[in-house]
Amino acid sequence: MWKKSRGTDRPRKYCSSKSRYGVRCIPPRFSIPPTNHEVMPGSSVNLICVAKGTPVPYVKWLKGEIELTKEDEMPIGWNILKLTIVKESANYTCVAMSSLGMIKATAQVSVKALPKPPTNLSHSFQEVDGVATTSYSIGGLSPYSEYEFRVMAVNNIGRGPPS
Repeated sequence: MWKKSRGTDRPRKYCSSKSRYGVRCIPPRFSIPPTNHEVMPGSSVNLICVAKGTPVPYVKWLKGEIELTKEDEMPIGWNILKLTIVKESANYTCVAMSSLGMIKATAQVSVKALPKPPTNLSHSFQEVDGVATTSYSIGGLSPYSEYEFRVMAVNNIGRGPPS
């Protein structure tokens, strides 16, 4: 049903309801879209997707083209996908749909391991924090003295084993 807006000549679309008052139609939109995650192999992660609209949209998950949410168990408004023992990187798509349309948003879950230790180094150790380069110069060493260095690679997952 179409009604004119107060003070304008533009019509606005209203959804009908059981009451005598109309409810304004609002197509689906994400209030909390799914976000990308980086995880270690074998870990767990929850993907959250929240959609709004009038009528309230159904929300489901896809992995590639495979539907992960059963048709008869599709929640309205929000859906949490619980991934356990994640072994491989994949894209997960949240789909929100109502009689007014369908929207999609994709989140990437990337599986990343700790970095491997550096190779081809001497077998010595002294800890220096905060170095963010692939080369480092140490001054103030005394001749004829023995020094030990270990090098560890670090990424956003954590520290790898020392060389």
